[in-house]
Formats: sequence, structure tokens, C-alpha cells
Amino acid sequence: MDTFFHRLPEFVAHHWLLVTAFVLVLVAVVIEERRNAFLSGGIKPKEAVNLLNHQNASILDLRSSTHFEAGHVLKAKSIPFEALEAKLDSLKKLQNRPIIVVCDTGRNGLRAAAFLKSKQFKNVHILAGGMDAWEKEELPVVRGKE
Repeated sequence: MDTFFHRLPEFVAHHWLLVTAFVLVLVAVVIEERRNAFLSGGIKPKEAVNLLNHQNASILDLRSSTHFEAGHVLKAKSIPFEALEAKLDSLKKLQNRPIIVVCDTGRNGLRAAAFLKSKQFKNVHILAGGMDAWEKEELPVVRGKE
């Protein structure tokens, strides 16, 4: 084993491209695993209903106003993802309540949850599967503006 560590610099010097590729792949795997771990922390629609009914949770719908009007969760607040940072002051009153973020694919939900957590929102959840999952569970959907 001692010779392995002594020869490692020589190996890296001769195969720097291979080592660089390995490090990049390793970093990509770690980032993807952390992202998946965060997404797996998403809640299922029925868990969201429980939070709404028993813990006075708020729902932030990050989708466009067109998608929001086409169908959203009752009492959801429409804040398109692009406007989230600008609307942060109006959300401060929700800082200590559970917040459920809803989007189409999960990507914006993940980014919004990370952003809110970085701004001291402690109890942020992502609706796993977004509105598609909500509708598949045949839970109530409101159409139009609220």
C-alpha cells in the first residue's frame, strides 16, 4: 500500500486527462445524489393535504399564471418562479409556517425551496410530482383566478 501512494503522483502526471475526467464524473455524481436526496424529501399529495388541514400550511404555486389559472390547489398563492425573489418581503409572514412549493417538473420547486431555506424559511416542502401528482390523486383543483 505504501508504494501505491508513492506512485500516485507519477500516475496522475502521466494520466492527467483520465484523472481529470474521473474527478469531474465524481463531482457530477455527488451533485446529482445530493439533488435526488433533496427531491426525495418532497411530500406526496396526501401529506400536503395533511399539512394544509392540520398545520395551516401555505401553498406557493411557482407555475406561470396561465398554468395556475388552468388548475391549482385551493388557496394556493400564485408566485411565478421568476418573481419569487421580488416577492420575498410579502412572504416573510409565512417564515415560521409550513410552506409547500408546487411547480410543473420539480426543478423550479427544488430551486425555490433551496432559495427559501437560504432566507431562513425553516419548514419548506416540495410537492413531489407537482400538479400532475395532485390531479392523479384526484384531489380538488380550482380553475381560474383566485
